[in-house]
Amino acid sequence: MLLAICLYTIQFFLLFIPHIGWMFSALFGILGLGLFILWIMGLLSAINREEKPLPVFGDKIQQLLSGLS
Repeated sequence: MLLAICLYTIQFFLLFIPHIGWMFSALFGILGLGLFILWIMGLLSAINREEKPLPVFGDKIQQLLSGLS
């Protein structure tokens, strides 16, 4: 959710730049759709009480943070 908030904040400010901002806005719209799909996947896993890593970054983040505990 934090990534989505940051993405939409950047998108808002880029909309004020003609042409370039509009192109980036379309790209951020596609990224936003991907984030929404990942959010739905996580929500369904939580409803089913399954503990899964994130689909794209989960394994790498687990390896990075394994040394902390």
